Amino acid sequence: MSEQPLWADAAGPRPGSLFVSSVPPLPAKPAPGALPTVIPTVEPPVQEIVVAAIPEKGAEKTATDAAVPVGRGQVEALLEGWRVAWERGDVNAYMAFYGDRAVQGDRRGLDAIREHKMSLWAERPPKQVRLQDIRITERKNGWRVECVQQYESKDGFADKGMKKMVLVKAGPRIIIVDEQWSAL
Repeated sequence: MSEQPLWADAAGPRPGSLFVSSVPPLPAKPAPGALPTVIPTVEPPVQEIVVAAIPEKGAEKTATDAAVPVGRGQVEALLEGWRVAWERGDVNAYMAFYGDRAVQGDRRGLDAIREHKMSLWAERPPKQVRLQDIRITERKNGWRVECVQQYESKDGFADKGMKKMVLVKAGPRIIIVDEQWSAL
């Protein structure tokens, strides 16, 4: 019995280092309405919606508008607002559609996108932007948009290409987090 430790000794005081947790503390909960710091954008498609084109101003509503899935109307409204801001050359309105860390081609972040558009539009102000054959693919955290984009500047420059965008819900807004264009 003398070789066995006494239970009273086993329950005695312990060194403080035994009680220090090696588990990192949980991150603080974000404030309600705060934008997430990381917005994942790669998700498998959930539902695909094909749209012929965004209606022109004053176009009549069709009977199928009553069956618009939640989110689709918001995405179409975003695309139309973005297109109009671009066509008007309104840099501030245009930039309001992008997330802080948005990617546009090889440009990363709002500052790079703003600088590029201001420089480009100073030389060649936009005249017309058309989006056709719009395909909206709903994803777990947002949408993927693919369409044919036709652009014309006021000095006569024109191009046509495939536009691909990733949109995510950020609080009550939908923002563009990735945008790519390739010539057709």
